[in-house]
Amino acid sequence: MMRQSIGQRQRGLTLIELLVAMTLSIILLTGVIQVFSSNKKMFVFQNGVSSVQDSGRYAALTFGYQLRLSGFVENAGQRLWDQQCLTQKGLVQCVAVEGVEDDPTRYGDGITIRYQGGVDCLGNSNIPSKIVQNEFYVKDDDNGVPSLFCQGNSLDAAGVLMPEQAIISNIERMEILYGIDQDFNDVADRYIRYSDIANGRFKNKDIVSVEIGVMVTSNHAVRSKKDTQTFALPGATWQPSDYNNGDSNNDRLLRKMFSSIYTLRNRVNNGSIPK
Repeated sequence: MMRQSIGQRQRGLTLIELLVAMTLSIILLTGVIQVFSSNKKMFVFQNGVSSVQDSGRYAALTFGYQLRLSGFVENAGQRLWDQQCLTQKGLVQCVAVEGVEDDPTRYGDGITIRYQGGVDCLGNSNIPSKIVQNEFYVKDDDNGVPSLFCQGNSLDAAGVLMPEQAIISNIERMEILYGIDQDFNDVADRYIRYSDIANGRFKNKDIVSVEIGVMVTSNHAVRSKKDTQTFALPGATWQPSDYNNGDSNNDRLLRKMFSSIYTLRNRVNNGSIPK
């Protein structure tokens, strides 16, 4: 009797009990996997949003700092604005700067900012005549990532222009409008393309503010499907069927437009830059 009792207590699981246990385990495991997958997707998305916000914020701060300096000279009598201290990239006539292989059709506008100072946008200080000249434009970096580049005008020990550098990654396009003061009250009456200044309709010294818009992308794919949103950067001229479909390449990147207007304080301040 004792041995039978022990044998009965040592019986294994029945097939039905085993199937029930496996089913419950699968249900629990599926729930855990779904929670993990959902959290991973949320993490990837939030990381992409953070990269977009960081790049856009850094671009806004960079342009704000540079444009507040534009036109600055220690001696106001130099009238730096008469020497084109703020122009579309590539149109500066005062100091020769090496050209770059950028594509305005794809990347949009560039801008050149000039002021008297100690270092250029890359931290280099061997600057001819102490007049800093920084060119900002968008192009692909060595890894094929569209980025905001800066070309300063500092020279190396041999007198050769220091090379350009990418300063902000994942900047896909930049568009720029210029605020023109037509009634001499230091307030922009209208915003125009730089071509209206270059062709003589307006003067460079009439610019009192600048609107800069940049299209920023995430540093990795975060979307689950193609983005059909359209974007309208300042003065955008490309066709919606080409670039303006936010994700026309179906790369699943997150895109966001950042646009800011900057007052040129050294231009509107009569004590610094005489009219």
